[in-house]
Amino acid sequence: MFLQPKIQDSLTKLIIALSLKYKANQVWSYSDGKQFSIEVASLIGILLLFVKQYKIDLNFNTLFDSLNIDELIEVIKSEILKNQNLDGGWTTANKIGQSDWNTGRALLFLRYFTYFNKSKDKQIDESINKAIYFLAAIRNELFNPTVFYRLLLYVIDGEPALRYGRGWPWDVNCYQWIEPTCYNLLAFKLPQKNTSEYFQKIIKQANRYLLEHSCLHGGWNYGNDIILGHEIPAITATTAETLITLQDVKTHPVINLALKYLLSNVNSGSTVTELALTQIVNDIYQVKNDIWLNSLLEKQNKDGSFGLNNYVSALAGLSLLTGLGYNAFKMS
Repeated sequence: MFLQPKIQDSLTKLIIALSLKYKANQVWSYSDGKQFSIEVASLIGILLLFVKQYKIDLNFNTLFDSLNIDELIEVIKSEILKNQNLDGGWTTANKIGQSDWNTGRALLFLRYFTYFNKSKDKQIDESINKAIYFLAAIRNELFNPTVFYRLLLYVIDGEPALRYGRGWPWDVNCYQWIEPTCYNLLAFKLPQKNTSEYFQKIIKQANRYLLEHSCLHGGWNYGNDIILGHEIPAITATTAETLITLQDVKTHPVINLALKYLLSNVNSGSTVTELALTQIVNDIYQVKNDIWLNSLLEKQNKDGSFGLNNYVSALAGLSLLTGLGYNAFKMS
């Protein structure tokens, strides 16, 4: 692809920028001077794992010969393990509250770390298992108290009525929403699906929740598709995240409608986040068009970063990888 040299150059500048920010702040944060962020560290870690695993050729000059990707990955791994809560989850940052949606991000990094390194690490295995069972336990239940209403549903409509969709909340005191469901569900599906019957049930229920809440004209909003009887419009970024998550049910009717919505609403004037997510979607669904990659490359900042914070930069880096043939969010 004629874009490959540009992408390699862009990735080089980005990783240098991220490493310099880390060296200056000694923490992976959303922006300079802020506290450690599980989400940012996890996404940057996944980006670096792919660069290392597939030996992606980056054009470091002599000024940055000392950049050691292995060391950066180890720092991220150590920080994530250190910041795991006793219940198995993670918070947005250390010691700021109860475990929340960031658990899916951290779990995805650890699962990729284990997948690429092949070797067994007892601490990481225990951390992954604790996170998986934490996520399994905090999914929203449709009714409370559950036993009575489940029995009522079963009497009225039979066993199929019990297979309703169940997603994830932002935290344990919240109701299920689209975005946290996407983040956590991806960590169950990547890099390889867990084939046990129990976890397959969790995946199917979460898929169903997402499919049931698509907007009338395609795509997804942050949560419900209908509020107080009114149809809620879709949002591009949320739609892209959901399409990424639901790639294992590509033939479902709402998928094609959502894809049409996304491709007609993201263009060169869109935000870095929208462009990055849309490019990841296009690679998964095999849409042959370089407009989103070209537009993304044009939005890189002079210092090598993207957008206004390190989260956007990490997401842009993961999106650029698709132009080199690697997609961290693509199921095999």
